[in-house]
Amino acid sequence: MITRALLVAWLTLVWVLLWGEPSVGNVVAGVLLGILVVAAFPPGDEQGRGVHPLAVLSFGWWFAKALVIANLQVAAQIIRPRLRLEEGIVAVPLRCSSPVVATVVARDGHAIDADALIEHCRARLAPWEVPKAITVADALPRTAAGKLLRRAL
Repeated sequence: MITRALLVAWLTLVWVLLWGEPSVGNVVAGVLLGILVVAAFPPGDEQGRGVHPLAVLSFGWWFAKALVIANLQVAAQIIRPRLRLEEGIVAVPLRCSSPVVATVVARDGHAIDADALIEHCRARLAPWEVPKAITVADALPRTAAGKLLRRAL
């Protein structure tokens, strides 16, 4: 019982310090929160029941390590050299019944079959995302500054 009272007092102190203001409301909220936490996660007893601080610290260490590793893996994928694609989304008046029309530029020496590309999209996209028509262009039209010339599409 004394252990639980000490835990509630400790959690209340941490709560008040986190808020940075020892007001009555913060103390009452800290006591209530401490009681809830101690009731939900009682301290371990002689039979090994309850929450074990070392197990919690071990889990926290594993979680932090996994979080850092995952972030490093994502960063490695982002900065890894790969094929750079030029892309642009352009809103233009359409002359077909579909809201999606695509203009595609092939890399040098590669040919694009528009029908095969539409079938590829149909197998992987939702029906409303599949282009009704695909236009194959030699290059995307550019302004003198090098920006995508949208009205030419």
